[in-house]
Amino acid sequence: MPRRSFFRILILVVLLAISGSIVTLSFVDAHQANLRWILWKHHLWPYDANIALRYLNVDVGFRQSLEGKTRSDIQRFFPVLVSPDHPLTAEQKYYSKDMHDRDWWWIDDSNWAILFDGGKVEDIRPIKG
Repeated sequence: MPRRSFFRILILVVLLAISGSIVTLSFVDAHQANLRWILWKHHLWPYDANIALRYLNVDVGFRQSLEGKTRSDIQRFFPVLVSPDHPLTAEQKYYSKDMHDRDWWWIDDSNWAILFDGGKVEDIRPIKG
């Protein structure tokens, strides 16, 4: 086999392995390995609520890394922040009644809320009964 053919086959095999890894890692159901989640956290994947909210509960380190960030910093991650005065869902409307004592904002139409203190993130958590 000529040397040129060997290198072409080798390059093809390497490209197939890389492509297969990327596809596999895009659908792994773990925050440590899901490629879309990892890229989104680094602003390399567009906001998609299914990706952005999926692993918030288990990726505590990421949530803690957002503490102290400003509202504009947070809106790079979560572009839709909803005031408790204008809830989007029935569940948000129900829980918004008790959220006026502090500076809470809903993340999109989810049950996740961000607590700001002095204009900086204090906590991010799911709000449920």
